[in-house]
Amino acid sequence: MSILKEFIQEAIKTTVLDIGNYFNVGDEILFGKWKNKRGLIIDLFLDPRGIPTVIIEPISKGRKKNVIMGLFKIRKKVDD
Repeated sequence: MSILKEFIQEAIKTTVLDIGNYFNVGDEILFGKWKNKRGLIIDLFLDPRGIPTVIIEPISKGRKKNVIMGLFKIRKKVDD
């Protein structure tokens, strides 16, 4: 059982490393239901359950709180 658990943890770590190469701290991304809100990545990490998670600082007028969400709910902003 422990071998399977170690294999799963290693697979999650490599997934985060692969995604960490695509997303970096300070990248501008799109997030939200329709991927229309702009934000900056502040931190990439694994939550206690092993799910890749990202902390996003919204870029907007006014005062907004940082958003913590799963890594697979964001999209990299493409410059026009």
